[in-house]
Amino acid sequence: MNKSRYRRLSCILAGILLCAFPVMTIAQEERQGFTIMGYEPDENRSWEGHPFFTQMEEATGVHISEFRMYHSLDEYNAAKAAAFETGDLPDAFFKGMLTVEEERTYAASGQLVDLAPLLPEYAPNMSRILSARSDWQGELTQPNGVISSLPGLSAYERQCYIWINKNWLDTLGLAMPTNADELTSVLSAFKTGDPNQNGRNDEVPLSFVGTWEAKFLAHAFGIVANDYNIYTENGAVKFAPEQDGFRKFALWMAELNAAGLIDRDAFRQSQSQRTSVLSEAATATLGCFVSIAPYTLYDIDLSEQYIILPPLEYQGETVYRKLIPSVVHGTFAITSVCEDIPAMLAFADYLYSEEGGRLATTGIQDVDYRILEDGTWEWIIPEYGTIDALLRERVMCTDSISPGLVPADFQRRTSLAIEARVRREGDAMQSTLVTPYAFNWNESRETDETINGIQYNLGRLVDEGVARFITGEIPLTDDSWDEFILLLKDNGAEELVDAFRGLGGTPQ
Repeated sequence: MNKSRYRRLSCILAGILLCAFPVMTIAQEERQGFTIMGYEPDENRSWEGHPFFTQMEEATGVHISEFRMYHSLDEYNAAKAAAFETGDLPDAFFKGMLTVEEERTYAASGQLVDLAPLLPEYAPNMSRILSARSDWQGELTQPNGVISSLPGLSAYERQCYIWINKNWLDTLGLAMPTNADELTSVLSAFKTGDPNQNGRNDEVPLSFVGTWEAKFLAHAFGIVANDYNIYTENGAVKFAPEQDGFRKFALWMAELNAAGLIDRDAFRQSQSQRTSVLSEAATATLGCFVSIAPYTLYDIDLSEQYIILPPLEYQGETVYRKLIPSVVHGTFAITSVCEDIPAMLAFADYLYSEEGGRLATTGIQDVDYRILEDGTWEWIIPEYGTIDALLRERVMCTDSISPGLVPADFQRRTSLAIEARVRREGDAMQSTLVTPYAFNWNESRETDETINGIQYNLGRLVDEGVARFITGEIPLTDDSWDEFILLLKDNGAEELVDAFRGLGGTPQ
């Protein structure tokens, strides 16, 4: 579809929506518009003036006049809590990151609108999707029948993978490692063998940012836990640090660090700091790193050197954490202050259409991407120079917290060789992906408060303790590990397990 035809169709659709929702008038919309609030993880992206919202207005007739956007998650959570407490709410939360507790609590208070009875009339795209996917509908619907938010949906979910430099393996004549011991040998060769062949000892065998990314390597010892360090095994809820495999993981990582195989800045740098350095690199210097895709760190040419490291085997099994589920909760919600709920719901519903999904994930056809004669598509990036710049300036959904339906089949038809390869390699890993703890609507607000109250301190203690063991600040011995586990127990580890056991989640 060419650009002019796309715009004509968008105008027609906008007209249909305006007619369908007579509560909203053009004069009213020009007078006040709508306010949205949310978290934007890309610190270089601004919602104000972003072409995504301009195009959304053209497609739906809905004008967003005020953006309460936060780059800091802590600041956003504080502002979100204050908005509910004071009543100074936006019309809607966009990239809302609403927790289960918030959805249940504020739906009960009436501050979040129950969308369930409105979907058939005002959100036909979402209604059609839920009719076809009863499992998704069940996951969105609270036990009392309320649907307080719309989700991010995808039949293809990007994950956080471990990437390894295939060129370096080939240069050094190394086979792909299949377990922790073999990976250790490969990393050692990366450090000493000058695999980037520049004559300098500048190779960083293994890079990650903080304990959160480091724990993706725990799968090498059979540990696949969620952000609460909880997982289920044969129906039993377990706290990862108390398991033998987790201690083996921490000891292995400490040994890698002592051998100089881990990025010396692993616990001192932010994602943006690491990216800013590597994005300008002329030569690859990382052997392995953790990320959703290699081009999040390197330019396209250098990214081509990296492939997904297949999950490492432990005791005859291979498992890997499924980070991003098919249903991401709390991404969009309408509040009680919204004076035109049908219009705001129609705005969101457009993102669950093929056209809206493409707009959110790929931008505007014939402006940001073009469809080729063979049915594949490619980015149009000359003005921006890099895909990262294009994504930041033109595309809204580059994260897992955006509302809408990712058009998976369309995304797979990319003509960009590395992107197509990334998706193929990700597809090949699907059989090993494990959901540590299945989502479950809990009817007890007290249980959620218990979990979040414990996690606030306990999660920090876990991550800090693991970091200190890995860096050698605390030597990992029987005594020091026992003290670490005792500290975690004293700060609610057993109570956390009991709380998750009470939720009734089961492994998927």
